Amino acid sequence: MFAIYKKELKSYFHSVIGCLFMAVLLFFIGLYFTVDCLVYGTPYFTYVLNSVLVIFLFVVPILTMKILSEEKHQKTDQLLFTAPVKLWKIIVGKYLALLTILGIVVLISGVYPLVLLMSGSIPFAETYFAIFAFFLFGAACIAIGLFISAITESQVIAAVATFGILLIGFMMSGISGIISSGGNWLTKILSIFDIAVRFDSLMNGIVDVNCMLYYISVVIFFLFLTCRVIQKRRWTVVNLGVKKTAFSASITIIVAVVIAAVNIGANFLPDSIKSIDITDNKLYTIGDTTKNVLDNLSQDITVYMLGSEKSADITIQTMLQRYESYSDKIKVQYIDQNQNPNFTAQYTSEQLADNSLIVACGDKNTVINYNDCFETEIDYQTYQETPTGYDGEGQLTSAISYVTSENLPKVYVITGHQELDLSSNVLANMKKENVDVETINLMNYDTIPDDAASIVISGPVVDYSKEDADKVKSYLTAGGHAIILTAIADEEMPNFKSILVDYGVNMVEGAVFDSNQNNYYKYPFYILPEIKSHAITKELYQGKRYVLLPQSTGFQTAEEETMPEGVTATVLLSTSDSAYSKKNVKNMTTYAKEDGDTDGPFDLGIYLEKLNADETTTKIVAFGCEYLLDDEFDTMVSGANVKLFTSSLSYLVDHEESVSIPSKSYDYGTIMVNQSTVILMGIIVTVLIPLILLVSGILVWAQRRKK
Repeated sequence: MFAIYKKELKSYFHSVIGCLFMAVLLFFIGLYFTVDCLVYGTPYFTYVLNSVLVIFLFVVPILTMKILSEEKHQKTDQLLFTAPVKLWKIIVGKYLALLTILGIVVLISGVYPLVLLMSGSIPFAETYFAIFAFFLFGAACIAIGLFISAITESQVIAAVATFGILLIGFMMSGISGIISSGGNWLTKILSIFDIAVRFDSLMNGIVDVNCMLYYISVVIFFLFLTCRVIQKRRWTVVNLGVKKTAFSASITIIVAVVIAAVNIGANFLPDSIKSIDITDNKLYTIGDTTKNVLDNLSQDITVYMLGSEKSADITIQTMLQRYESYSDKIKVQYIDQNQNPNFTAQYTSEQLADNSLIVACGDKNTVINYNDCFETEIDYQTYQETPTGYDGEGQLTSAISYVTSENLPKVYVITGHQELDLSSNVLANMKKENVDVETINLMNYDTIPDDAASIVISGPVVDYSKEDADKVKSYLTAGGHAIILTAIADEEMPNFKSILVDYGVNMVEGAVFDSNQNNYYKYPFYILPEIKSHAITKELYQGKRYVLLPQSTGFQTAEEETMPEGVTATVLLSTSDSAYSKKNVKNMTTYAKEDGDTDGPFDLGIYLEKLNADETTTKIVAFGCEYLLDDEFDTMVSGANVKLFTSSLSYLVDHEESVSIPSKSYDYGTIMVNQSTVILMGIIVTVLIPLILLVSGILVWAQRRKK
């Protein structure tokens, strides 16, 4: 077998075809790598591989067309047929020679992502598994080309037929969609010949055993068919024209059935084995919060995914498979809106896009729009919207918790004192926390509504009236709960401050600065507080994450012996000992501490609890920063600020565990490559490497022609 392998490998380099194949393929890989990764700074090498896939369909037939058809045309195949070498060794030797040429291309292209590492970070595991998947795809295509070459003596016919078959396999998804958008028995049969859809699955950061097994099966089956074709001719030659039934249909059917059985059997493997998530942020892995929700399910949940199963978004589809596999209470159904146009009307009046979800439990249901599963960012220079994060797990887990909850806690957001409006991002996260949010102005109410599970005060800069302050105090005294964000105001606010004073907390005048470089970001008043261990801060504390508090006021909490009776205080966030508060922020001339500034340290986040005489418990979470929930600052710490807020809210409304799961970012940021490197690498990968291969092949071919 090694002799056959060595002979074929040499023949490809002697005839220029091997070098031509590598040069053309590496040229296009280099071209897309230069444009996508170097110029536009995309860290995903998978984009490059997806782009060259069509080119690959053109060059594979050129590589495989002569390997057996030329032997047949020149009658040299009879020497092989009469040689004392096992037939399978001849076929495998030739196939491995072709695979080696492809392997050289894969190895060279595998160096390209390392260039990006010098300028930024890339999804390393995803990148190199995608390169391996490209090799698997190529191996399957080459096996098909080898078989076509075995059944004809014309290289042209072999090339055209191979290209045609590969193109049909590449377009099979579209062909099936034309036949039936929802799928039927015919499309299921045709899906066997769909060579592209499995490749797409492997490009998404999933080690999908079924897809890999499919390509390996294609290789084995077509190598087997090639052996059967050659064996038929071999028996004819050896037995002087006496036809034997070596090309037995029954044996072929048996092999096909065995391969099909292995592929079908792989579907019954556990998801933990069948589909492995290798993304850096575990995009397809359900977290502990979701598992806890699913473990506590006592009712059956049906998740309807709009659209056909075949055309479903791979990320959402994989997530649903994880949920369904983890809990037998979760059932997923695909609803083709073309076949069932009135299905969504029983759940919502809005038009839902395909891949949207409807989560139903008994008479209760909720809708998750497809767009809500993804976070996006707009480039205001090009006005293009780019997805930056995946929020499918957070949305679905929250929806499951919602449809299984009997009553949703009511949260009232207090307005009327120039508070900062809560952004759509914050409101969406509150909704994910499964609370019913309503905005109220205290001027319109004699008391805070009795059904309030909690109130939110978001940084007022105008003082409360005594009446409004008394309404809040009365609510808290009766066992109410509150999240209070304070702000730096231009005026004195004695009525508002008195709310916290009743619980032993005084607001420090001015803005907090911290001279410890570990406790601020860029500016000394962009505080990175020390996070203390508590149930509210558990996830942030254990994950060693940062919270950012710009222009924060500080709290001074009474000592235990002077604390109002029944009140206990727990610090959540604090400054370093080097902190100080500047009283006159507007007229300051330096960031450094000046005379008259208040010495720290300060509490910046505090949890207060009071056991009242009527055995109710008052709970207050106070933060000294009105910008805690600002989207810009929240983005700087990857959503940690809003996570702190929703964890506080969950704790106050007595959710056993927060179900507000942060979205999973898959934005590695743009790779910033300097212009000289772009030009140099562009020349190397698009010109120099392909040209060296092509010229080398031509020189070897020309030299052999002279002999």
